Amino acid sequence: RLPLITVCIWSIFETIMAIFSLTWIVAALALPSWSSLESKLPVAPLPVYKESLPDSNIATEKPVLYRDEDAMCPHSQQVWLALEAKNVDYATVLVPTSEDSSPLKVTWPDGTDQTDSLEILERIQAEYPENEPNLYPKGISECVDSVRCNIVRFKGVFPRRTKANIYAPFLFLEQGGLVSSSNHMVTLEETDEVLEEYYQGPFLCGKVFTAADIVWAPFLERYAVQLPCLLPGKPELDPRGGGEYPALREWYEAMESKVPCYSCRVQGDISQWKRALELGVQQYNNQENNDDKVVLSDDVTPVFPPHEIDGQALWNQYKINRPWLANTPEEECVAYIVRNRSNIMREATEKLAISANDADT
Repeated sequence: RLPLITVCIWSIFETIMAIFSLTWIVAALALPSWSSLESKLPVAPLPVYKESLPDSNIATEKPVLYRDEDAMCPHSQQVWLALEAKNVDYATVLVPTSEDSSPLKVTWPDGTDQTDSLEILERIQAEYPENEPNLYPKGISECVDSVRCNIVRFKGVFPRRTKANIYAPFLFLEQGGLVSSSNHMVTLEETDEVLEEYYQGPFLCGKVFTAADIVWAPFLERYAVQLPCLLPGKPELDPRGGGEYPALREWYEAMESKVPCYSCRVQGDISQWKRALELGVQQYNNQENNDDKVVLSDDVTPVFPPHEIDGQALWNQYKINRPWLANTPEEECVAYIVRNRSNIMREATEKLAISANDADT
């Protein structure tokens, strides 16, 4: 383990030095101060606040997205992805994650609030029609509204009569027990068929990314991790790695390689959705009168088939018209640490019971 730790520390060290253009000789003599590091950062990013706005006037200048601080809520993720896709100037308020309800809310500059994700997507397009992409383009003809049609189809494709669970949606039945494997198979087969209807491209409505992809994405993203972990050893329940659903696999890969704001900002990873599944199972097992406990295997991790992604090229695309972003994803991670060092040190002192000075060093 020691060589790996050494490599990681040196990699972080090299990244910090590259960002702030310091030579290794200077770094060896004295670490730069926080203020020196901060002075080298790009311009201030889109504002993010915790629990509430510090100034109510902010909401009169730009839309404000209220979403859960753990980024678990799929409906919040839908709106977050839409705002990012349209490159909207917005503020974010992170609120505590709730097991019982979605924290999603958007406050518009005219004072109105919206909590329904589908209605919010419609308004984002209406408020920013000039911002590409058009989330609701016409399909094969002016008479065919393929985007809204495929949004409506979502509820008919995914399992019905399931219990609301912010961490692991569509896995638990209202009356108790797990959704059957056969129901999940039907969902995956029908999703694959929907994608095959539009042969011109990999997305739900063909060659372009639309609001339909935004609506389906959070749930398909969780499915790809949580199904193989909950029901392991079944290729037909592995949307990405099982080889059973070629159109769906192509959709996953297109979202990651052709939608920069998704792969660079909004998409979760395997560890996040495994943790979400653990919390969802815990929530399910803690219900009253529930004798049918679910036990997860600790050694199951889905393996996604490799596909080519030029990470830096994607980041360069995402960075267009976002001057607050660093030049590389690695530099952006370091910039995030520098900007949020106070919160990081405060949590370290609270959770590790150490002094502020120790947390700083």
